[in-house]
Amino acid sequence: MDAKTSENTKKSQILTIRWGTAWCAIIAIAGCQSSGAIFHSKNSSSVVNVVGKSAEARTELGVGHIRKQISAPQTVVVSEKQDFKIGTAGEVEKGPKELSNPVNNDPLQATAAHQSSAVSTSTQISKSMGLGGDNSLPSVEQTALANHPGLQELQEKIAALEGKWLQVGLRPNTHLGFSGQQLYSGGQAEQIGMYVGQQIVRQSKLDWNRQIVCLELDVARQQLEIQRQRVLTDVRQNYYQVLVAQERVAILERLAEIATQAVTAAESLQRAGEGTQIDILRATVEQQATQVELANAQTTREARWSQLIAVVGIPHSPPVVLAADLTAATIEIEAATYWSQLQQQSPELLAVLAERERAQATWQRARVEAQPDVDVESVVQYDQSTGGANANLQVSMPIPWRDWNQGNIQQTRSEWMAAEQAVQRVELGLQQRLAVVFQDFENARQQIQAYRSPEGMIANSQKSLQLIDAAYRAGEIGFLDLITAQKTNAQTNLLYLTSLERYWNAYWELEGMLLKGSLE
Repeated sequence: MDAKTSENTKKSQILTIRWGTAWCAIIAIAGCQSSGAIFHSKNSSSVVNVVGKSAEARTELGVGHIRKQISAPQTVVVSEKQDFKIGTAGEVEKGPKELSNPVNNDPLQATAAHQSSAVSTSTQISKSMGLGGDNSLPSVEQTALANHPGLQELQEKIAALEGKWLQVGLRPNTHLGFSGQQLYSGGQAEQIGMYVGQQIVRQSKLDWNRQIVCLELDVARQQLEIQRQRVLTDVRQNYYQVLVAQERVAILERLAEIATQAVTAAESLQRAGEGTQIDILRATVEQQATQVELANAQTTREARWSQLIAVVGIPHSPPVVLAADLTAATIEIEAATYWSQLQQQSPELLAVLAERERAQATWQRARVEAQPDVDVESVVQYDQSTGGANANLQVSMPIPWRDWNQGNIQQTRSEWMAAEQAVQRVELGLQQRLAVVFQDFENARQQIQAYRSPEGMIANSQKSLQLIDAAYRAGEIGFLDLITAQKTNAQTNLLYLTSLERYWNAYWELEGMLLKGSLE
């Protein structure tokens, strides 16, 4: 009895030792995996750091290299109150401007190169500096590009896609574990060992995954450029609308002074017996109408300023006087030439073209999905019953005879065809919008030429005012006639200012490739 107990105790100790050995193997495996996880974590950190450095390298490029600067004088000539002449600055641009091609659309471009198109964050301007720097248009543009939330949102989406590009191309991890059979056989038939398994992905599916995400990055970069152009167009249009509002208030302030003088003159003439109560009432009505128009102009100026600072991203900035040349020489643009450039460089069109390529690649990826992947598993173990080792190998794959991904193939092909139609839709939409904007641009340009030609309305209004002023000084006409001539001159300049506003709105929209509405 003691011998049998001793033998059982010995077998129990042997089994305990073997279980301990197996457990140590498991711990070792876990330790290797942990080390691997730590190593992978370090690699992941390295990847993140690399991506971060690429982003920094990207942001160092900034966005200034993308757009072509518009050289325009940065001073506004304040009109003299006597004749309301909207002044001109020195040099002006001549000839049509070339549209810029801001984004490289190579669908197979590496991730680091993708990152080079984002907006610079190292050039952000402190919000405490007002609209930015000297409040000139280029400074305000840079402030808007640094502060606009829409641009930052799209940058984060691009960064997310970069992480997705990295992940979808990684090969499956290897499975490693402990294998034990006949564990309660009393130490007679235990089979203890370890197994390893690996999934083999076929048909370059991982390469297709990365190509699809690469095309998604192209679409995202074009969306970023679309938003950037919208921001710039909004800033430029609102900037010049503030300039027009400033000039309109200045003209109406002088016109209000003239109306007040007209009332005073009418009252003086009545006291002298040369005027009537009708003249006083008429002058008073004109004065009241001018005051209302001036108040409306001041309200419009405040609204234009609020719109500008909202686009720039500093909604609490106090009003300042902006400086730019409203009367720069107009530029003649050929519609056919502009349309040809727009077809090649419009980020809207480039985005749908990239989306079409992505849809096609997704369809091709769905087709290769039917080719099954291979699962390989192997077990190496010690057999207690034989006192030796043995091994098993298992190779398996699904048979695609019922499900060969036919539903996804049909879906992705239809999405590809829809993307083809989207290209045509965007082209037609651009053509329609161009017709409307170009019409406004040409009408305003022709009106401006009619106003400021040597024999135009501005020149004739000035000549008329000079002749009436000379006649008044010579005693040939009365003061009310002089005031009427000054009102006519002021109204002519207001109409000219309206034409300038329409011209610059259309010009900046054309310069921005018909993109605006960054906050919509």
